[in-house]
Amino acid sequence: ENGVSLVTLNLLAPCYKRMNHERERESSFPSKWEPRIKSIISTLLPNQHIICLQEYWNNRDHAHIFRECLPGYTPLLVNRPHRQDGCCIFVRSDIFEIVYWRPVVFNGVGMRVGIFAHLKYTCRGERKDLLIGNTHLTFPHNEFDEYVLRKEQIEKLMKEINLYSNEYRQRTKKNIPSIICGDFNSPRNSTDNVVDYMIEEGYTPTIGHKKFVSHKTHRGQYVSADYVWYNNNIEIIDSYLGMPRESGESIEQWNDNFKLSDHKPLYAVFECEDDLTEKF
Repeated sequence: ENGVSLVTLNLLAPCYKRMNHERERESSFPSKWEPRIKSIISTLLPNQHIICLQEYWNNRDHAHIFRECLPGYTPLLVNRPHRQDGCCIFVRSDIFEIVYWRPVVFNGVGMRVGIFAHLKYTCRGERKDLLIGNTHLTFPHNEFDEYVLRKEQIEKLMKEINLYSNEYRQRTKKNIPSIICGDFNSPRNSTDNVVDYMIEEGYTPTIGHKKFVSHKTHRGQYVSADYVWYNNNIEIIDSYLGMPRESGESIEQWNDNFKLSDHKPLYAVFECEDDLTEKF
C-alpha cells in the first residue's frame, strides 16, 4: 500500500575485494567474506520488495547464504562471461509474478552484462505491470572505456529493453512503467555521455541532478557511480543514498566507517502510474 521498495547495490564481490596484501583477495578467507555478506543482507537489504545487485559472486557458498537469508525471494541471475561475478535481481515471491525475464550479455563489449524482468503485482486491487533492469558497466580505466565502451554497453541493454517495451505497447496500447538501475561507473568529471543518453531515452535519476558520492574506487577516487532511473510512468515516493537518512550521512561525502562495500546502497520507493501517453 505504501509503494514498491527497491535497493540497488554493488556488493564488492569477495573475489575482487583486496586484502592488506595486494595479491590477496577476500575470497580466500571465508571468515572475512561470510560475515560481511551476511551483514550486508541483514543491514542493507531487509524488507525490500526488489533487490538489484552487482558483483554477485558466482560461488556455491555465497549463493547458499543468499538463499538462506532471503528465503522469500526469487533470484534472477546473469553471469559475466569468463568472470566470477554477475548481476542479480531478487524479487519477493509473494508479491510479484515474473512474466518474462532476460539476461543480456554484451558479447565483445567489455565482458559485461545486464538483465531485465517484466513483473506483475496487485496494488489496491488493480494489476500493475513493471519492468526492472539491472546492469554493471565497465570501469573507466581510460578515455575509450569512459566514452566509448560504457556507451556501447548501455545502448545494447536499452535496445533489448526498448524492443520488449515496444512489443508490450503494441499488445496493450500502453507504456510499461520502467526502472533501470545499477552501477554505471560514472567518471569523476561532471559530464557523462551515459547519463546524457539515459536522459535522452526519457529516464530521470531518482537522486536528481545534485552532486553525490556513491562509490570509493580502488584508486581512492570518490564518484557518483550508482543510479536508479525511472520513466514517466513511475511516481517516485522517496529515494535516498547510503544508510537511512536518520543517520545524518551526507550524500556528497564518503563515510570511511562504512566497510561493508565500496559502494553505498541506493534506495527508492515508487508507484506505477496509469499510462499517461501525453507525456511521451
